[in-house]
Amino acid sequence: MIQKSTILIVDDESAILNMLESLLMATNLNLIMANNGTEALKKAYESHPDLILLDVMMPDIDGFDVCKKIRSEPQLSDIPIIMITGLDDQDSRLMGIESGADDFIAKPFNPIELRARVNTILRLNRYRRITTERMKFEWVVEQSSNAYLLINKDDQILYANHKALVYLDLPPSYKNQAISQTFTEIVKKRYTLEPTEGWNGWPTLSDFAVKLPRFLVQPESISSKAFLLQVDLYNMPSGIEGEKLIRLRDMTKQISVAQDVRVFHTIISHKLRTPLFSIVNGLELLCEDVNKLPDEKLKTLSNISLQGAYRLYSQIEDILKYVDTPKIAVIGNGCKLSMIRKIAQEALKTLDLQASVINENEPLNGEISLSDKGIEWILLELLENSRKFHPKKSPSIEINITHKTTKELIIQIIDNGQTLSPEYLAQVWNPYYQAEKRFTGEVEGMGLGLAMVAALVWEAGGKCNLYNRDKAPGIVVEINLPFVE
Repeated sequence: MIQKSTILIVDDESAILNMLESLLMATNLNLIMANNGTEALKKAYESHPDLILLDVMMPDIDGFDVCKKIRSEPQLSDIPIIMITGLDDQDSRLMGIESGADDFIAKPFNPIELRARVNTILRLNRYRRITTERMKFEWVVEQSSNAYLLINKDDQILYANHKALVYLDLPPSYKNQAISQTFTEIVKKRYTLEPTEGWNGWPTLSDFAVKLPRFLVQPESISSKAFLLQVDLYNMPSGIEGEKLIRLRDMTKQISVAQDVRVFHTIISHKLRTPLFSIVNGLELLCEDVNKLPDEKLKTLSNISLQGAYRLYSQIEDILKYVDTPKIAVIGNGCKLSMIRKIAQEALKTLDLQASVINENEPLNGEISLSDKGIEWILLELLENSRKFHPKKSPSIEINITHKTTKELIIQIIDNGQTLSPEYLAQVWNPYYQAEKRFTGEVEGMGLGLAMVAALVWEAGGKCNLYNRDKAPGIVVEINLPFVE
């Protein structure tokens, strides 16, 4: 059912209102009457008409001022206005144009001409609104995180938004080219179609597709992880025969989250059970045979239990430190830059490590919002990591503490340990992540150290980066912290 167009008719003469109502009533329009400018503005707000027929000469507010008022209101400014005037001079028409009128009808008006102009304005306004709504819709679709495609009955692509072009590995110019390949032919170049039976008869909406969704799967490779798109197919509304809408949704993250939860449970279970096993078994053997075992055996079992206890304590301490990380960033006042190198020397002393300090004599002036304790934790964690992940546990370390003219403190910890893979570099700041291709649980710690560093730095408004050394084994960890203004 086509919705009626609404016309607001404004005139202070009842005879003119009645005449216009009689002329337009037969054209299947919804007519609203107003006797003056004030009432016209009120009814325009209430009804938001598709067209206003506005008399110029009115006692309270003339038509020119009503027109200006309507054009100044965002909610009403796009409504077409035809001014009905007995003034036929050029100055009056110019005033109407300047007020924002779209057209003029002079009194006395010709009924056929009146209907023709009204119908033309309504048709143009309807087309303009449809075009505007279509532009809005296309903009929203183009910005969507999902991919949308329109296909015909022959599986040829009629439309594809930006995300769809990315997923199908098509250039932006593809939209302006003749389409020769079908959707299925294009996706098969990059993806496997799963499950196979779900794609039988594509692009029909089979019973299988209603119960279980279709997927496009890009298997894992040396350079990339697996990628999964869910394919949803919809029939278009009645009146648009043979066309279907496709939505492609990236489901990789949801699958990864489920896998990450399982990995997290595995890590926690393995990391805590391994030292517990050493403690419990060592103590059981001691309790059962304490009077029969030689001193050397007693010492060995006691040491196994003690090392397991130390390791369990360390794992739990890592978790508690990570939980408390946000509090550390705001403990006490900010840290004076003049104290940074002293804190670094104390951290090296605590860990019994040696390091050369670059730019040791460069003056450091200013203050950062991160507390002394927060800086100490960061340095201890980064320096301990340099030793922990060095093949021989004896790294050569350089510490560079400097600042830019942009009032930003820069701390670099440079070691000669391992060169890291791109995968590790991409995930290094994630909690519980450890650089093992196959999880064994034997890597020290809980994988929370760098996540704790990142949390502290981000809390202070800073940035952190980790990258391989250029032309030499080892890594550079760089921390940037803004000055307190």
